[in-house]
Amino acid sequence: MVKSISQIKYNLSLLDERNAKVNTALGTKEALEYGSDNAVLYSQILNIQNDKNGYTAISQYITLSQAFNTISDDTMAEVKNTTQSVIGDLLEANNDTTAQSQREIIATQLEDYRNSLLALANTNVNGQYIFSGVNTSTIPFIKDANGVISYQSDNSTRKVNVEDATYTAQGINGIKAFYYVNNEVSSGAKYEYGSTFTVDSTETIVDQDGNSWQFVDTTIPADGTFDGLYMNGDTSTTPISIVDNGDGTITITNDSPSTELNITSDGESFTFTTNEIILDKDENEWKLMDTDNDGTFDGLYMNGDTTTTPITVTDNGDGTITTTNTSTVDLDVYHSVFDDLTDAINALRLVDNNGNTITKVEQRNVLTNVIDKMNDAYESQNIAHSLVGTRTSTINAYANIVSSKVTNLKILEEKYASADLTSLAIEAKALESTYTAMYATISRLNSMSLVKYLS
Repeated sequence: MVKSISQIKYNLSLLDERNAKVNTALGTKEALEYGSDNAVLYSQILNIQNDKNGYTAISQYITLSQAFNTISDDTMAEVKNTTQSVIGDLLEANNDTTAQSQREIIATQLEDYRNSLLALANTNVNGQYIFSGVNTSTIPFIKDANGVISYQSDNSTRKVNVEDATYTAQGINGIKAFYYVNNEVSSGAKYEYGSTFTVDSTETIVDQDGNSWQFVDTTIPADGTFDGLYMNGDTSTTPISIVDNGDGTITITNDSPSTELNITSDGESFTFTTNEIILDKDENEWKLMDTDNDGTFDGLYMNGDTTTTPITVTDNGDGTITTTNTSTVDLDVYHSVFDDLTDAINALRLVDNNGNTITKVEQRNVLTNVIDKMNDAYESQNIAHSLVGTRTSTINAYANIVSSKVTNLKILEEKYASADLTSLAIEAKALESTYTAMYATISRLNSMSLVKYLS
């Protein structure tokens, strides 16, 4: 009998434990009270919740970026409208029937347009400048004491987190919005695999990766004749075949399938202004740098990195730079619409940018040139506006995908983490019946005695 009572008490403790869990689950509506209740299920729930929280954060960030997208699109539309107005006024000013007094009125109007474009160029959303690339806290355009408007940021592109470890471009920087290609500059002669050509033995030869290929006399002792073209002068590498003609020239046959050789001295020479921007075909920006701080620019450095090999320049001291493209890539010279407007405004008032008087013929030439340039700028703005739209559409597409993932993860979380209330209610009723039966058994045991048993 004592053993039976002990067994009943043990079973009753198990029943109490299960009843507590059922009541807790009914109260919290959660499938698990502790992770130890079901380690596998608990791990699944944690993974789902982590994914849900991550995608919820991404969704919220994308939502916050919608204002940036909308303002970027609206601003580019207004930039284009303003540029069209500028072109219209310039065409009117360049008409033979337009009096000089009217041209001066148009000059004042163009000043207003230039100020409007500057305000648009410095548009910000919640303190973030839309045309500064990744440097959203940096004002993109400033006007100096001489009235020159220049770009202060770089050729970077703002990114938005649209998926787990995935980012996509958002908006455009000021170069794409307010500059256009004014000149395309070749990097020199290029010789692909299979090409045969003759160069001077003193030429500098580089490949598409920036490696320098050097003529080496490998004969020991040296016989004064070059035997091969070696990458970075390293004779342990496979050379490119050459023939030393003995007259200071070398004939090269590019027999390296993966190498394109550039003769940098054949690069195109060009002159540009200090307010123009130089980009290569890989979107690197070549920046003018004064490395010795003497007030004169010493070279064009890729992305402003003075540890890289520069393109040597000649500072003409009048705001222009002359150089030869000795890089391995073609360069594009980008010109500012603000500079074009300044040229037009001064010409309309019959002066040049230094305040010197010009003739009406010179005025006409300047206006004709600026009209052509503003048309180029408008085409560039159309491309930039399309790019904004394309990037915004991509972000919106991801927004829909992420929203769907959040919804699905919430459903999964509810499926795995939520208690089955129907099953719990049935189990609670079963536990109640078991309690009743067990307490009835205990009652009968308590009423039993040896006297009753013997009688």
